[in-house]
Amino acid sequence: MVVLLETGQGNTAAGVELERAIAHFRPEAALFVGVAGGRKDVALGDVVVADPIYDYEEGKDTAHGYYPRIKTHRPSNRLKQRAISVARSGEWRGRIAPSPVMPSAVVKPLAAGSVVIAHRESSTAEHLDRYCGDAVAVDMEGHGFLHTAYLNAGVDALVIRGISDLLTGKTPNADDHWQPVAAAHAAAFAIELLTCLPAGTSHESVETPRGSRKKHAVALLLGAVLLATVAVLVIVLVDRTATTTATTNTPPSDPAVVPAPVSPPSTSGSSSTAPPSSSSAGGYKLAIEKRPFTLGAPDSSCQITAADLDAGTVKVNTDLKDKDDLRYWNCSPEGLGMNNAEYMGNAPSVGAENPQECAQAARSDAVSGSVKHDDLEIGQSFCVITDEENVALLKLIDKSSNGYLDPDLKFELTVWKRS
Repeated sequence: MVVLLETGQGNTAAGVELERAIAHFRPEAALFVGVAGGRKDVALGDVVVADPIYDYEEGKDTAHGYYPRIKTHRPSNRLKQRAISVARSGEWRGRIAPSPVMPSAVVKPLAAGSVVIAHRESSTAEHLDRYCGDAVAVDMEGHGFLHTAYLNAGVDALVIRGISDLLTGKTPNADDHWQPVAAAHAAAFAIELLTCLPAGTSHESVETPRGSRKKHAVALLLGAVLLATVAVLVIVLVDRTATTTATTNTPPSDPAVVPAPVSPPSTSGSSSTAPPSSSSAGGYKLAIEKRPFTLGAPDSSCQITAADLDAGTVKVNTDLKDKDDLRYWNCSPEGLGMNNAEYMGNAPSVGAENPQECAQAARSDAVSGSVKHDDLEIGQSFCVITDEENVALLKLIDKSSNGYLDPDLKFELTVWKRS
């Protein structure tokens, strides 16, 4: 089923339309497919899967100058990992018209805002150079899309963009050529990704005000194509016996540019984590509640204490592993900081016991770099989004030292796991 919507440009419009679509269709996954301008390290026609997306317009303007407050959102880790695999294989290029130079696909940061950037030397472009330097592309809707998906538990989200210009030399003739090409390339990548997704394996059913969202029910594609004034919702209905798919309505110049998609295939360590309780909130289930959790100080120079919050485990004087979310060490940058966690931020004074509020705080009030132990105060709390996309709350209850080592950091740990 294809639903055609007209939207305005910008993060707000994308977020509003996605919210309406989620409320009506209750999808399992949402993809935003369209075009973007390339900043660096990409060519016309390339595809960018956004991770993360920066809202570069947030900031505070004072008498002493402008202070940016860059907000970020990240896509579903499940979809991101699948996109990395699709980009690496290159098989998605079999869905586009042959070319002497075939496009590439990358998973890289993207910046989103309401400004149309028409030149690399514009003030907005210089702002991005200074504060979002690793963003390889810019669009106008991605951050609003991911923010709405984040507020709807159980919906995996991903932004896929084809590069239609390089922020300079934009002309109507160039747009007429490259925007359809870039949109078709992004759509081809999205179709390849969908065909690689196992049906109904991402989450258990999530209760919503409209009833149960079945884990095998719906995937949703939201695409702002060409000038982003028309958005296309492509609904992929998946049941246990058959799959029906539809693509965006942006017709390529050659019918072979985006062939009909194929049906997706059907598929289906020790831990000290406490047995999950029956309580749950907003798509999360309580797994660990106020467990004593001590990050012991390393006992020699440049040693590391690693914390896996999902498992509720700590290792002192060890090497960091991919599953370790936080690290505490005495080398530069010394202190407590992230290893492989997605976000770490100051917990809100009210609402930290709610996993959704805690997750929002982790994203919106993120800690910059490491926090030195001298700057930590008893009672201070942090919210963390782990590498497994669970939510953890750490409350410092004590810090003590034997006089020559850094102090042991004694926390209470609460973990909510995605249900």
